[in-house]
Amino acid sequence: MKVIRPKENKTLMVEKRENIYLKEKTMAKIKEKGITLIALVVTIIILLILAGVTISLVVGQGGLINRAKRSVGKYQEASKNEQNILEQYSEAIDEETGEKLIGKIVYDSWHLGKGYCLLNDGKVYSFQVLPSNYDYDFDLTYVTDNVKEIYSCRVTIYQSIYFFIYYLTNDNKLYLLYPEEGKLIADNVKEFKFDGHTRAYLTTSNELFEGSFEKGLDTFVKAGDDVKEYSLRYYITNSNELFEGDDYNMWSYSYKTYKKIADNVKKGGAPYYISNSDELFVGDEVSDTYQNFKKIADNVKEGSSKFYINTANELYICNSDNNKEYKYIDKNVKKYYYHSYMTMSNDLFVYNYNTDKYENIAKNVREYYDKDYYITTSNELYVYNYDNGKYEYTADNVKEYNFEDKYYITTTNEFYAIGENKKLSDDVKMVGKNKFFYITASNKFYYMKYNSETDSYSYERDKIKGYGSDFYINNKGKMRAFIEKIEITT
Repeated sequence: MKVIRPKENKTLMVEKRENIYLKEKTMAKIKEKGITLIALVVTIIILLILAGVTISLVVGQGGLINRAKRSVGKYQEASKNEQNILEQYSEAIDEETGEKLIGKIVYDSWHLGKGYCLLNDGKVYSFQVLPSNYDYDFDLTYVTDNVKEIYSCRVTIYQSIYFFIYYLTNDNKLYLLYPEEGKLIADNVKEFKFDGHTRAYLTTSNELFEGSFEKGLDTFVKAGDDVKEYSLRYYITNSNELFEGDDYNMWSYSYKTYKKIADNVKKGGAPYYISNSDELFVGDEVSDTYQNFKKIADNVKEGSSKFYINTANELYICNSDNNKEYKYIDKNVKKYYYHSYMTMSNDLFVYNYNTDKYENIAKNVREYYDKDYYITTSNELYVYNYDNGKYEYTADNVKEYNFEDKYYITTTNEFYAIGENKKLSDDVKMVGKNKFFYITASNKFYYMKYNSETDSYSYERDKIKGYGSDFYINNKGKMRAFIEKIEITT
């Protein structure tokens, strides 16, 4: 049987399908939105967890910030330790510039070229002087130890030159070091002195002995007892008696006899003395001796055969050959040299040969040396020019000036060489003889080196074991010494 279905309305079918489509679409959107919200919530939760972990890692007890702080602290501590190590290493390198081995050298450049070096640990070394400059490395050979002082004596008698080197031990024994090394001269020696002519020593019992050539080159003869002070041709006893040698022998460079000149002597000697009551006496020179001592002045504070300053600070200067006529110069005098004097108010007066007068050339003078230079209280340096006869301004801020070696050090420790017109160092502590070397405040050592190609000098760094005013010993044990002129004869 055939079933006949009723025909559907097409319009209704289209609407029905659209409704179904719209419903499915709406449900899909609702489902999509639900998934997005869940993802967002999950994401937020995850982020919160990560944030908590991150914060803990950054700011926690073992966090990055604290770890970074600890790292910075450790770095700073390591840097500080490293700096300390470097400073200790630097001090270890430069500790040899400390003053533990400062000594002196003496040498004979006229005969065998022999020299000796005394370090203040009491050891003496010899070295051979060769005809070269001071840049030469001298080999040192140990000689002896327990030495307190070393003395060089170069005596010229007419055309002959005699050179002696002596040393005094800590147990008061005097030995000859050159020309006969190690020969004992005397026991119980308290002091040795050489004044350019006479060799003499004083014993612990105050006996005075003088060197003589009459019985051999290295002999000494007794000159006096109970001696307190001595020099060429005179001595003063502990009871204040003044004795003068009256039979001087040019060939032996000693006095055969000593004659008593005066009692109650405080200081002085030939040709003058000052008594304990402050009287100045001056004698006449007669046949290599001084006689006819005459009182020149009372109340003398300081004086000689050439001048005196009394207790009222008045200056008198001798203006005659017989040392008996003294002329009043000025009042309020503090210090006197042969060509100049300074007053209590720090005015400097210098003698003018043209006018035959002392002229006031500067005020507020802090330091001066005769006619050669002066430094003001404001630290300005003026040096006398002998060519034009004037003082010339040289530098300011000057703390120290060395006239002989021509250099000065400023108040900020800068080191300048005047002849070379240049600064050699910014921070100097000590300068050797003739600018041979210098040491900085941080104990760095620099020595002068000669360049034969440029005929000039420069300073180079060196490491040393010890130094004196005119020599040093480097880490290799070689000595470098400032020896200006070497003349070797046989």
